[in-house]
Amino acid sequence: MANITLLGASYTDVPAVDLPQTGGGTVRFYENVSMWKDKKICVFGDSIGYGYNNDAHSFVDILSERGVFASVHKNCVSGSTTATWTARLQESSTEIADADIIYAEYEANDIVGLKAGTLTTDALVSTVRNCTSYIRNVNPTCTIIWLPLTIQHLSKVAGTDLSYYQSWVNAMYPVFAELGINMLPILDTLNANHASSDGGDPNEAGQSAIGDLIMQMPVVTANYPTALMTEWTGGAY
Repeated sequence: MANITLLGASYTDVPAVDLPQTGGGTVRFYENVSMWKDKKICVFGDSIGYGYNNDAHSFVDILSERGVFASVHKNCVSGSTTATWTARLQESSTEIADADIIYAEYEANDIVGLKAGTLTTDALVSTVRNCTSYIRNVNPTCTIIWLPLTIQHLSKVAGTDLSYYQSWVNAMYPVFAELGINMLPILDTLNANHASSDGGDPNEAGQSAIGDLIMQMPVVTANYPTALMTEWTGGAY
């Protein structure tokens, strides 16, 4: 097998495989935990990253407790949206400058804003572009990875009406692909047993499962078709 370079180090590549659930895209799994040694990460997000309804204990804290990373910086605020990402980044500019990986997840509350009319896809796309530019000006060599929401969050905020999430996917995923932002498919990892009492945010088992997934590092290319969420929520997941 050929080698790949990730985060400045070379590793044996695992062949990409098709993702039939999405109708496209590729995935590679990097399962060598030693690749994470001494890496520094920053995580920006909403209630999932904060650990809402789980005593503020999220996958971010779990990753820190495992002691594999050199440092783990958590800047996650319940209720945050992609549109608030700019402020979060400015608060953590020192950590970003020193980070190897930047993780972000906001779209659950984006859907709420789109449905309420307080957010537009144009504004969200503009924010992603501006934030990506900010990150790469501060730290040109870091990797940016988006964490898609969990199936519980999608059900909680979208219900049976996926049109607003479809709008988010249609607007954002092409920009992710253009800007080189990869994704970890946490949507396909959790199930109903991973939901806390609010039915949306992950419980301890769910948070741990997200941490496990991040440690395995299945990075998915950002060329999903627009039917992705309909296929997944239709039972394929």
